[in-house]
Amino acid sequence: MVALSLVLCTKTAKIIFSRQFIKMTRMEIEEHVVHFTRNIELCKENSTLESDKTRYIFIPIENLYLILITDKESNLIEDIEITKIVYRLLQDICGNISENSIKENAFELIMGIDDIVNMGYRDAVSLAQIKQYLIMDSQDEKEFRKIQEQKENLQKQQMKEKAKELERLRRENKLINDSVSR
Repeated sequence: MVALSLVLCTKTAKIIFSRQFIKMTRMEIEEHVVHFTRNIELCKENSTLESDKTRYIFIPIENLYLILITDKESNLIEDIEITKIVYRLLQDICGNISENSIKENAFELIMGIDDIVNMGYRDAVSLAQIKQYLIMDSQDEKEFRKIQEQKENLQKQQMKEKAKELERLRRENKLINDSVSR
């Protein structure tokens, strides 16, 4: 009935990125990924793999797999759509999908995936809407940035004034030392 988790892993079952939509332990996720990687050879033509209770919808990406783990009763067509839109999101955010690019953009991926899947169910959003959500700035954030910038500018100005004062004192001390030594 629901999507359980979305995982990006290597072909050797190393999890790079995982987002759970229901409460699951790390051990459960790892068991699913190991089960998937052991049985992937069984599906040559399909992009799905099924076990007793679970369905894995996947997209192979070079030496990685994007896997959506769902219940068997889940709507397969919706699950495939979720996987496709997450793949397009990955391409958009990471560009060249690699282990490093996924790690570098993990926060944006989490935010985007959360816009796609909510509590295990797909939200009716397009990739364009998700992109818009990811770039939106709130008024509070803009105000905070403005205040931070003002504080930084004030600090820079105070540092310049302090440096000028120290330079003036050095010159005075040098003049005094020069006149005393004569």
